[in-house]
Amino acid sequence: MLISFSVANFRSIRHQQTLSMVRAGAGTTSRLAINGEPAGKGLSPVAVILGANASGKSTILDAMSYVIWLIRTSARSEATKGLKMEPFLLDATSREEPFSTEICFTLDQDEYRYAFSLKDGKVESESLILYSSQQQRRSTRTLFTRAVSPQGKTEINVSNRLTGHKKAIIQSTRDNSLFLSKAAQDNYEPLMDVYRWFVESSPDDDDMTEDSVRRFTMDPHFRTWVTGLLTQADIGVMDVKIKTPSKPPTDLVDTFLRLGHEDENEEARHTVERRLIQQNTRPALVHQHAHDSGVDGELSWSRESLGTQELWRIAGPVFNALDTGRAFRLDEFENLHPLLIRAIIEIFQSASTNPQNAQLIFTSHDVSLLGNYGGLGYMLDRDQIWFTEKDNDGATELFPLSDYRPTKDEDIVKFYFQGRYGGIPVLQLLVDPAAD
Repeated sequence: MLISFSVANFRSIRHQQTLSMVRAGAGTTSRLAINGEPAGKGLSPVAVILGANASGKSTILDAMSYVIWLIRTSARSEATKGLKMEPFLLDATSREEPFSTEICFTLDQDEYRYAFSLKDGKVESESLILYSSQQQRRSTRTLFTRAVSPQGKTEINVSNRLTGHKKAIIQSTRDNSLFLSKAAQDNYEPLMDVYRWFVESSPDDDDMTEDSVRRFTMDPHFRTWVTGLLTQADIGVMDVKIKTPSKPPTDLVDTFLRLGHEDENEEARHTVERRLIQQNTRPALVHQHAHDSGVDGELSWSRESLGTQELWRIAGPVFNALDTGRAFRLDEFENLHPLLIRAIIEIFQSASTNPQNAQLIFTSHDVSLLGNYGGLGYMLDRDQIWFTEKDNDGATELFPLSDYRPTKDEDIVKFYFQGRYGGIPVLQLLVDPAAD
């Protein structure tokens, strides 16, 4: 599980901001209206980030994706090309300052702290620390460290507890590559579990629909689960089929070959065709009312509502998170009916439906999440609610509702709209264009 994520000098984030999943009071008090015990124990299974438009909500999630992208790809970067950086640009100092991040997480029974910093497109520092508990004793082991000497030479030190061909990996790690990324590229087994923890979490946003399709065709457990989800969502769906295009148009294949600078041989053409077919394979939902009338109830995917498409889009990643105990990040979780959103949040909140302690981290503008949902009961604890807002210099600040120590039954929705917690847009009355 994710314990905390910290980041500094990324887009609208200037100074270090931290999203912590550690429960207030170790999770001993809760206002959640769920059946049974909450999931996660001392760590929260859910966090929502609210705030005004352009306040930096999405930037927090983008920073997580950026870190994972670097871990996944930096070992494959061009030798002479610096790593892509997106510093805070609204002051001259930050443009020259390093990007830095620290991620604390649990893996099996152990805790890890992975941190690194970048400057001028190069890795300036990197470290991985293991906190292990054995026989009620907690030990700390530094698995590897990395720093740049005053002479500008990269020095990587790896613990003797990590055995295998580490010397060759150290020597071949370039200054524009993370050591963890290079170790994974060389299949260095002692670090592969840590690498998988990062890269097997949320899929890229563009891959989510495709992920659900792929999982539906390959995993019978997901097929049963998602069919049940759609039929119980009261959107009139009785069954799910998958529609695969026969063959992409020739001119489209030619265009992709040119854009990808591929040699136009048969193997390259088949690869592009296969990829285009995969990307354009979509579900066909069988609708109840048409089925009852004897009419073919399959609709093309483009004719399904945005809400139905969104439910399908997130189904695969949600199932994967619950199945593996990973974290699922979702930007702007609000295209569904509030009761459907509530149902999905409750799945993560309850230990009975989330036994692997998966986590859901999402952004939203839905203020109803803060209250007791019209008397149905609270779905979020106060330490699971976070806000973003910009300071006077245009930099994002991230803070939890629990910092304000609201009482258990405080009308959070009302006080939020009154601006007591921040995280709301500051609006000025529009000038009447007809006025003098």
